[in-house]
Amino acid sequence: MLKKVVIYFFMAKLCTVVLGQTAQFNHEVFEKVIDLKLDSETAMPWYFGSVFQYCDDTGLLAYWNRVTRSIKYFDFESGETVKETKLSSYGPEEIPGEPYYFYYHNKDSVFVFSEFQSSKLFMVNDKGRKIDVFDFESKDGYRFTPFPRLTRVSGAIVVHKEHFFLSFNISEQKERNRVAPVLKYNMVTREYGFLEAPAAYGNMDLSRIPKGAQQEFYESRLAFNAENNEMVINYPLNQNLYLLRDGKVKEVEAKSESVEGFELLSRDKNRFEIDDIGYKKIVFGSARYFGVFYDQNNKLFYRLAKLDNVSKTESKYLSNSKKYVPDSYSWMLFDSGLSKKTEVLFSSREATPEKGVFLSPEGLWVLLPNNKGEDIMSIGLLKFNK
Repeated sequence: MLKKVVIYFFMAKLCTVVLGQTAQFNHEVFEKVIDLKLDSETAMPWYFGSVFQYCDDTGLLAYWNRVTRSIKYFDFESGETVKETKLSSYGPEEIPGEPYYFYYHNKDSVFVFSEFQSSKLFMVNDKGRKIDVFDFESKDGYRFTPFPRLTRVSGAIVVHKEHFFLSFNISEQKERNRVAPVLKYNMVTREYGFLEAPAAYGNMDLSRIPKGAQQEFYESRLAFNAENNEMVINYPLNQNLYLLRDGKVKEVEAKSESVEGFELLSRDKNRFEIDDIGYKKIVFGSARYFGVFYDQNNKLFYRLAKLDNVSKTESKYLSNSKKYVPDSYSWMLFDSGLSKKTEVLFSSREATPEKGVFLSPEGLWVLLPNNKGEDIMSIGLLKFNK
């Protein structure tokens, strides 16, 4: 318990400095709220968030717990932990590096991605036994293809029949963006390669986008409609989505009514210090699209937009204010043909979707602000799903 408290206290202090204090969420935004009970070895996500996933075969909620290097499984009714997949750091079942993303396909196929093992994807079963390793080392050392840094929190892995797709970060180097930042891997033949299209940020000045450490500006994300064999790709600084089917790419208008455009840096990123107000106002305030999700049960697509907050963020830093400036979000709902149906607005006082989000047969769930203590992690089902 002491280890958890020390780690959690440090991260809480960091987030207080960066984000300020959160307020009570508004229950009117949600159809229902569930409290997940955390044991002494489980901590809720900190700044960069974590992976949540509903397991279709068991009805449990899987959650990556960095503290114990394991996947914890919660019962939806009780909120209690009922199962755990521990990943070994040594021996024959070793998963090297620092795991941070998993995709639960079924109890015999759980895919795990680690930092510092960037050209490998590991497959384990729900007991933590290593089943397979998929290597996709680049012959050119990734000189002309995106470096395999996997997107975090959600939308990073799609598995369909004998293939898996990995959604990597868009590169800061123009020459690496000649292909899409999405790797396709055939688990039978072991053949792999990047999708030729859609390339990302082709017409943008990459020097005006914040540095790569601000991953939220570079994270591509995937959604997959298995019935139609269609994949949709989301790029943070693109108003539109890309629909891939039968080897063809179609750009689809998917703009939020609340996102007019993207405010970027006023000059080359390398001319800024990271604590410059002109830099921080873009990092914390610029609009961007977090991701896209497909609800197979209700045949709906969702897209999340973080709305522009540059002027308020700049005012805060110019006045040296400690006041919390909440982020504003828009959730857009589309039918299975990507025709827009509605849009719902809320703020980070009510939910923190960039730290945790997942789909269940009921609809779309998001992580709520931490206001019930370190032993409770709350999730809410967005009301528009009904």
